[in-house]
Parts: sequence; structure tokens; C-alpha cells
Amino acid sequence: MGSGLNTVINFAQETTYGTGVTPTRSVEITSETLDYSGKQVINGAGLAGGRVFEPGNARYVVGKGGGGALTMNVPSKGFGFWLYNLFGQVTSATHAGTPSAYTHTFTAASTLNKSFTLQKGVQGSTTDPYTFTGCVVNSMQLTMGQNALLTSQITIDSQDMNTATALATTAYPTAPDYFSFANVNNTLTVGGTPYAGIRSFDMTINNQMDLTRMYLGAGGKKAQPVRGNYATATGTLTADYVDQTLVNAFIADTEIALVCTFVAANIATTFNEQIVITLNGLRLNGEVPKVSGPGLVPLSIGFDAFTPVAGGNAVQIDYQTSDVTP
Repeated sequence: MGSGLNTVINFAQETTYGTGVTPTRSVEITSETLDYSGKQVINGAGLAGGRVFEPGNARYVVGKGGGGALTMNVPSKGFGFWLYNLFGQVTSATHAGTPSAYTHTFTAASTLNKSFTLQKGVQGSTTDPYTFTGCVVNSMQLTMGQNALLTSQITIDSQDMNTATALATTAYPTAPDYFSFANVNNTLTVGGTPYAGIRSFDMTINNQMDLTRMYLGAGGKKAQPVRGNYATATGTLTADYVDQTLVNAFIADTEIALVCTFVAANIATTFNEQIVITLNGLRLNGEVPKVSGPGLVPLSIGFDAFTPVAGGNAVQIDYQTSDVTP
């Protein structure tokens, strides 16, 4: 009998899209939906007198592919891989005098020629391998719920899948930490000023990949997905009403800068494991507070990220970790 307790997720960056490589890294997940969902078939039988059922030799597989989602608590080590495949670009720096602390800055760029092999092991009588090649990250959701851990749901598209590749040896990061709602160093600033009363934060970055690039001569496999529209970053802040800062920005459609910092353990001296999400060109889709009784007044503020009017990055994520490379 299979048990989810023995699920394995291994992965490695590919050199060429769709050319599988041996996974060299592993990640802990809470759930997954990876499937061979892109299989397309067509029945080509014509009319033949006396035939009741179509013949099996008239059935053809005309398209392949797969994908799904990984859900995980965001770790303080190893998460840079997923951010790199989401954004397509990273700049890394070490801190002077603290060689064990590194900051990897992710900003949007082309994701072409950035793909990976992902392997999941599912326990049956043995742990069976399902190897997905030509994987790209189409979207990522980051959520910090009240009294929870920072979680991520990563949506992946795959060119193909097989069950013949042997399960690779697992290689998990050593003792990663996680980003907790309760860390006193977590902050959310609006226009550079800390904003109190935030209960939860939720953001989804969508690369808007065109997943339909199938051409003659490719054996039913798609060419590497590319962005088919502008990427989007949308989300919601839920809060208890404190003041008119967010409401006024919503009413006037003012461009605001929102910086959300989640902190884990100390690395060395003043450097902590952290993720800093910077949205410089934010526009709010919120509401005016409504009073429904004697309790606290709730506020729900949706947002969209844009390239700032003065230029710069619509979305930037800084990942401070002991990882030398993402």
C-alpha cells in the first residue's frame, strides 16, 4: 500500500529544454498534483459496415505533456532554485566580513532556455519514479496566513514524462528553517512606513506562458513555453482597519511601494535568513471599510503590480540564505 509519507521530489537544472538530466537536489513538500495531463489522443477510424466498436489500431497519441503544482512551506535553504526558474534572472552577493550569508536578488527577465528535470517518487510496493522533463515554472503563489508558515504553490508545465528513469538519490538541504507568522522581525511597509493590523498576505506571480507551442516534426511534444502576454503579480492584504493609508491609495489609484519581509533564523552577526518581497509600482483594488457590528472593522485590499512610472522592477525578491548559489 502506498503512503504519502515516503513521497520524494528530486530536481536539477537542464542544459537543453526537454533533455532530461539526473536530479541532484531534493525538496520537502506538503502536497503535489503532478500528472501526465497533456496526453492528447484521436480516434481515426472511418465507417465500415458491420463494425460496432472502433478498432484499437485507429487510436493515435498526437500530443504529450504534463505538469501540476508543488505546495511547500518555504524553506530558508534551496528555495532560490524555484525563484530563479520563475523570474529567469538572479544577481548574487555575499556580505563583507560574513562569508556564510548570501543575498540572491531575483528580477524578471527572459525564461527561455531555463528548464529543469523534476522527479517524483510515489510509494507502492516500492517507491516508483515519475520523471518529468522540460519543466518550466508558469506561476508561483506566496501566502502568509495568520498564525501560519509562509507557503508556496508552484505551478509547473512539463514537455514529457516517463516511468523508466531510475529514482535518483535524495539530497535535501541540511536543517532548513521556515518563515513563521510569529517572527517579531517580520514587517510590511507601505511607502516606507510600517503598517500595523495586517492579518495575512497573499501574492501570485504568473508568467502567462503560452503552453500551446506544438509544431510538425516534434513528435507531439511542445516547444519550450514562452510568455504569451505580460507577466502579472496580483494579491490581497487582509487587515483590521487602522487608518486611511491604504483606503486613500485605493481611491486615488496612487502608485505605492509595498515591501514585505519574512525572517527566519540568524545566519551570522546581524544577518538573518529572510525573504524580502518588493513591489514598487503597486496599484490597489481595495474597499472602503464597512462596519457590521461592535467588533473589529475588517479591510480587504487587492493589488496589482506594475512597472513603476519612474522605472525599475515591478517585482523583486531578495532571498538571504546560507546557500552560495540558488
